[in-house]
Amino acid sequence: VSTQSTGVTDNMQIILLISVILLSTVCAEEYCPAAGDLIVGYGNAQLHDQGWTNHGAGAAATKASFNLLGGSVDYDIDLSNVKTGVNANIYSICPQFSGSFAPAAYCDGAKTGNDWCVEVDFIESNGNCGGQTTLHTREGPGTNGCTAWGCANSYHYNGQSSFHMRVEFGPDGTWVTYHNNQKIDPSNLNPQPQSADWSALKAQFSSRGAVIYSSQWVGWVPVQDCGTNGNLADSTFTITNLRINGTVVNGPKPRLC
Repeated sequence: VSTQSTGVTDNMQIILLISVILLSTVCAEEYCPAAGDLIVGYGNAQLHDQGWTNHGAGAAATKASFNLLGGSVDYDIDLSNVKTGVNANIYSICPQFSGSFAPAAYCDGAKTGNDWCVEVDFIESNGNCGGQTTLHTREGPGTNGCTAWGCANSYHYNGQSSFHMRVEFGPDGTWVTYHNNQKIDPSNLNPQPQSADWSALKAQFSSRGAVIYSSQWVGWVPVQDCGTNGNLADSTFTITNLRINGTVVNGPKPRLC
């Protein structure tokens, strides 16, 4: 009887494990947000299906936050009309909110206190010249891990300022970015992320989800050999073909692909 009971228990555990795996698979979906699934953060952003255009100072974001663990984000970005010295970007933040993301809930990896959260910079661009991919998972400045200073990799575009990007996240929080077919993985970041950095990302993606946020501003740019003073008012960049593979944590469920 004891042996039979153990066998039944084992079978039940296997069935439960399979059910959890299947449920996770079913919940993960691919979203192609419509313009109505997006929000203007500030300024002169124009929303359209699966993306936006920023003219001068402005920002756009998703209304929902996503658990991207085991998922991905794809988009095309055109930086050809951004002046050097202007920071044009797209990244994820992990704000706390209910209902729908609003600008008042904004947080990022450079802030402190309640305004701090994990930030993953898919790309911050210095005009149409070069960019940087950065991870921020620890509050405050410093070189111990991915602080406000970030674990980063920078690069020049070499004349190709319009390209496709794909960001893939592992179930453990580790991530790989493809910029114009150039692979940027954790070994390419400086300093290299530690296990605590991936744990922090995983925890906030799971509990809060990641809002996709994108802005254009002046004040700091990466790849400073491209130039540091730019004409913001005369700069424009566009995100198109945005596809998000993950599960909605907070906010309204966007359009499926």
